[in-house]
Amino acid sequence: MGATSVPLAFRAQGTCLCGATRFSVHGSSDSDLYFSCYCHCTICQRFHSAPFTHLIGVNPEVFQLLTPRDLLISYKTSENLVRHRCGSCGTAVYSESLEPDSNFVDFPSAVLERDEKGKIKQLADLFKPQHHIFYGTRVADQDDGLAKFEGYSPRER
Repeated sequence: MGATSVPLAFRAQGTCLCGATRFSVHGSSDSDLYFSCYCHCTICQRFHSAPFTHLIGVNPEVFQLLTPRDLLISYKTSENLVRHRCGSCGTAVYSESLEPDSNFVDFPSAVLERDEKGKIKQLADLFKPQHHIFYGTRVADQDDGLAKFEGYSPRER
């Protein structure tokens, strides 16, 4: 996995709808941010109940779950990925790769901390989406000028 071009360090917090499930990410270098992309795979469409999801993938060492794991509902959606929801409100909070050669944690941008106007903090500057993956199974076309891949991009491999 390659890193995207971001500032040297990053810090963000995420939470579910009810606030019971929380996490933080704190990367000390640009190599800790693996990807920021729109995913159109059918699993994400169903898991998030949306046509596509903006996912941010990070080094697992910079992801810290601030909630006891037993409060989560976990579901293995494929041989290589376990997805976690808040056990109280059902919000999709994060996923963990089970592949030893491609180890990452990803989370939907929608769960990130917001400012007083409801905007996600640092999204435009820090976690701006770089491309689309699994675009062949899209629900709707996206004319945003970003690269579109039928499967994973070279960054997620």
